[in-house]
Amino acid sequence: MIVATYLKTPVARIMPRYTKKTVSVTQALVTPRNCTEIIKFVKQNNEFEVIEIHNAYTTSPQCPNSFFDKMWRHVTRHSTVTSISLHNTNCIPKYSACVLKRHSLGAESLKENSIAFCELRMPCMHWLHAKFACDTSLCKLVLSDNGLRDSEIAVICRVFETNRSIIHLDISNNQFGPNVVNNVCNTILSDNSSSVLKSLVVESNRLFDAGASLLAAVLQTNTHLCTLNMKITISDLWVSRV
Repeated sequence: MIVATYLKTPVARIMPRYTKKTVSVTQALVTPRNCTEIIKFVKQNNEFEVIEIHNAYTTSPQCPNSFFDKMWRHVTRHSTVTSISLHNTNCIPKYSACVLKRHSLGAESLKENSIAFCELRMPCMHWLHAKFACDTSLCKLVLSDNGLRDSEIAVICRVFETNRSIIHLDISNNQFGPNVVNNVCNTILSDNSSSVLKSLVVESNRLFDAGASLLAAVLQTNTHLCTLNMKITISDLWVSRV
């Protein structure tokens, strides 16, 4: 089992790289000044599509009025942004009630959201729910390698109670067990679900035979799921059955 950890080694203060459509921050110590520059770039660029923050760390205060709340608000409200990719970083969006009350949720153009190796907890999960519980353009949601437990995955299941746009969900290499699989089956994969999910990746979790049995049963009636990746998590007997 791979457990996500933040970047611990010292990193240099490298400036973000900008192109007409992309902001990329890698191997960097992210400062409030960087956030201000990103916000300025996003606000002035009508062709902005992708933001990538990989192996970057910040020591900036995490509070409702912080630079990161402002940065993510502007990024997700941008009319042309299509992809967010966060990998091994603590520069992640978090739910802020006071911010969401003052500003629209946005994220209407976002098609892919990938957050991996970021050790996500409830504040970020509630942000995901607030952004994507309603129908959006989001098609691909990747939350692998984040140490997600039963409670965090339960929030994601709530997203699928009303979302009808996400067709790919990757929650592999986390720490949830059979109880969550039951929730996934009832809210995402059952006949009564409004979900349109076509691809589900759950490999390398604590599913055991109990979780595999639940998935095998629901697949007998599910008509929209095309791909299910469960490798390594279950016995060969259950693989053949699924």
